[in-house]
Amino acid sequence: MSYLVVAFQGTFLFKIIHFRNNKPQVCISCLQKEHLNICRRRLLQILTSFTVLQTIPRGMSSASELSHFYALEALYEGKWVSFEKFRNQVVLVTNGLVQLDQKYRNKGLAVIAFPCNQFGHQEPFSNEEIRKFAFEKYNATFPIFDKVDVNGPNASPVYQFLKKSSHTGDIEWNYVKFLINLQGKVSRFAPFTDPLELEKTIRTYLSL
Repeated sequence: MSYLVVAFQGTFLFKIIHFRNNKPQVCISCLQKEHLNICRRRLLQILTSFTVLQTIPRGMSSASELSHFYALEALYEGKWVSFEKFRNQVVLVTNGLVQLDQKYRNKGLAVIAFPCNQFGHQEPFSNEEIRKFAFEKYNATFPIFDKVDVNGPNASPVYQFLKKSSHTGDIEWNYVKFLINLQGKVSRFAPFTDPLELEKTIRTYLSL
């Protein structure tokens, strides 16, 4: 049996792996805009010879990884970061909450932020401008990943996983928070959840 797996992320990022008898034979990646024309020609050559059976966003190698938070990855300053680095920590996925990060970062809490421009165009700026503003105005020290969509067909695999794992639907507004305990279980909190309520849960997860 011969088939292809095509992994896409955005306009200029894709990877093609040709499997024959469940063994990878060919791997082509396009990671930069200047490589696009070369990779497009090779992509067309390959796709005329094989049938594409599956498409997977970058950051999710297979559907089975939907049950595994630490198998996810996301872009930070244009480079892929594996969530394996957050294992053995309580993880808070949000847009902010600097105070909670400063209070609990040395006690086992990892805050990670994902800007999104899908709600009232609140984040129209570049990734660099967003990080600079957060670092300089709010003294943020947690990682602010590259801007993502959280809803719709281009939703980040991270948010696809979080919504599926918390058995919830679309994100209603910025500042929805997801808290992942030490066993990888995901809990979702509404945008305007009282920080004290969130802190109480964090302390429970950290056994404080």
